[in-house]
Amino acid sequence: MLKRAIYLVTFLLLIGTAHLASANRDCVVNRAYFKDESAQMSFEQAREQKYKPADVMMAEGFSNAAFWLRLQIDPSICNWADKVKRREGELIIRIQPTYLDEIQLFDPAYPRTHDRIVGDRYPWDANEYSSLNFNFVIPEGVSTRYVWLRLKTTSTTLMRVQVFNAQDISARDQTQELGFALYIGLLAIIFLWSLGIWAVDREKLVGIFVLNQLTSSIHAFIVMGYFRVFLSPYISPQAIDFFTSIVILLFAFMIALFHFKFYHQFDSKRVFNWIFIACMCLLPINLTLLLSGQVMVALNINLLGLWALSISLLFIPFFGIDWSRIQKPILSKYMLLAVYLLSNLVGWINLLPALGFFTANPFAPFAGLAYGLITGFVFLLLLQHRYRTIQEQKMLEVSQANANALAEKEKREEQGKFLSMLTHELKTPLSVLRMGFNSRESLDKFEGHIDQAIMDMNNIVERCVMADKFDGQTLNTVYEPCNIKQITADIAEVYRNRARILITGNDQTIVNSDAHLLRTILVNLLDNAAKYGKEGEAIEVDVSLRTIGAKEYGVILVGNLPGLAGMPDPEMVFNKYYRAPRAYEKSGSGLGLYLIRNIANALRAQLDYLSDPQKVIFILRVPKNGPNE
Repeated sequence: MLKRAIYLVTFLLLIGTAHLASANRDCVVNRAYFKDESAQMSFEQAREQKYKPADVMMAEGFSNAAFWLRLQIDPSICNWADKVKRREGELIIRIQPTYLDEIQLFDPAYPRTHDRIVGDRYPWDANEYSSLNFNFVIPEGVSTRYVWLRLKTTSTTLMRVQVFNAQDISARDQTQELGFALYIGLLAIIFLWSLGIWAVDREKLVGIFVLNQLTSSIHAFIVMGYFRVFLSPYISPQAIDFFTSIVILLFAFMIALFHFKFYHQFDSKRVFNWIFIACMCLLPINLTLLLSGQVMVALNINLLGLWALSISLLFIPFFGIDWSRIQKPILSKYMLLAVYLLSNLVGWINLLPALGFFTANPFAPFAGLAYGLITGFVFLLLLQHRYRTIQEQKMLEVSQANANALAEKEKREEQGKFLSMLTHELKTPLSVLRMGFNSRESLDKFEGHIDQAIMDMNNIVERCVMADKFDGQTLNTVYEPCNIKQITADIAEVYRNRARILITGNDQTIVNSDAHLLRTILVNLLDNAAKYGKEGEAIEVDVSLRTIGAKEYGVILVGNLPGLAGMPDPEMVFNKYYRAPRAYEKSGSGLGLYLIRNIANALRAQLDYLSDPQKVIFILRVPKNGPNE
């Protein structure tokens, strides 16, 4: 970004100084000035005074005095293209900038019967040569002579005067107009770009930036002279001059307002906020002075306020912002300092000579335009980045809100499923318990059913607790040597009254795993087989050690013929709360296979359902040497 700004400034400087390459064509060989404190001297009195040497740019700040500028013109310089066939022609005195109030010409060698005066308080057609600048047309003459200009203005006395022949002035005007057109085009791009951002977002800071760029554009039109040229046929010069002063005051106010709002979002230090507020408070003060006729005082205070503001902006990167609170800033403190140094150096080329602090250079009248373009360009990029960041943040917030809503919906659905399962599955064992306790005379008859009902309820509660542990990720594992066949045999002993279990395989199938969790997996597999397998048929369990790839596994196959519940859905069998359509005749939670699949994963084991047209088969593979194998 900084490189772009540097390239932009270089480009503007090249445009602004392109016409200076032929500075030796200027017909003025000597400049001198005299300050008339009384502002009452006649030409005859002023020409006899002692004059001081002057540069191409005169810069005496704000003053109530009148300034007399004496120019020594050598026509031989102006007719450089054809010195042999030299003949007398016309020369044009060119005066910049276009916000000077009153410039009067005195040419004793070629006197006129009427006053020759130009300025922003006089009609544009008072110019003797049409261009964006103030101009007088004088005879070329045949020898060196003096002409005098009298300047009286309420604005700064910053003034540049040159004399050219008609050919040179035409080329210079074309260069100037081309540079101004390019500048206006860049301003228009910045303004329309920022307006587009504001039209979409309607954010207050962007709106202030749009107004700031609009004021900057109007200010540029005034400084360039277009404003006077376009409005002269419709508005009096006095009204144009008054409006010009108001725009200059508003231009400074908008700069302070934008920076105040821009840095307020970074919680800038209070002292800098008060500096911005103080600069903004100058507007009503200066408007009051302007309306009371104190134009010069108002404009002088306005420039001093801008200068103070530009100084304070240099301290903001280091002392005004808490950078630790800003995540991924588009500009670092040093980059921001470089931007202000660059823009202020360009701005001070105009500002300091306008205040009378330094001698001006030829670029001074238009340096303020470069300042507005640089800051506009840089802060437009900053606002564009800020806009994108805000949009991304909004999208992230919407996405997060949708994700939260979806999670909440899934949670409610999960709770609904859980309550539905719990209500349904506890209903049967509770009914058995009620029947047993209501028939106390035949309690022995229901004893087996009561034990089974209590066992079913206990299984449901245990599985709910286990599911909660998995959801909360609080499951702990303790690894130790485990004999899979022995564990299976112990479980089969418990189920001997419910089902016939045939165990085959290696008696010494030892794996390094968590005995309790491994037992939980096997209990659930055998319980499912006993509950949903074909009544009277044996449950087959095969235990073995197998090498799969480069690793050894303890492998357990549990198979049974399907009962009334039928074959499970291979795609759904491990889903939470899943039960086969005809499995609801038996008590269950739908959590068993879901839980043991998660337990197997926690043990770095693998539990799968094997598709077989005749049997329901589950296979468990447990790493022989534990999870770190």
